[in-house]
Amino acid sequence: MSFFKKLFGSSKPRTLYDEAKETAGKAVIYGYRRIAKERGCAPTQKTSDDKIIEIYSKIVSAYHKAAQMKNEHIPAVYLNFIALKFYQVYELAGDAFLDEHLEYEINLYKTSGLREDYKQELKLF
Repeated sequence: MSFFKKLFGSSKPRTLYDEAKETAGKAVIYGYRRIAKERGCAPTQKTSDDKIIEIYSKIVSAYHKAAQMKNEHIPAVYLNFIALKFYQVYELAGDAFLDEHLEYEINLYKTSGLREDYKQELKLF
């Protein structure tokens, strides 16, 4: 079952919010596929569209929550770049290592701030 079907289901009526969320998801997928092709990096075709959304959501949510705890804001363009790095981690080492690495990076952010090499802008659109 696709991410969007799981998220929205087929029995409830679709709302404008549902449409916006689905459109945003498609834009994220398109943006990362375009960037990967331009740069010759992950996410490659080995990573499904559903997995792109899953990883993006996981990374952005974790950093957003950690930033809130620190009373800080991480710009979306930085989060996009960070997510790109985690696609590389996923394709090289899989889900378990991605989760371990995310936990490590979030703890590092909480104690030392955002890594300088993560402060790069990446526009998806």
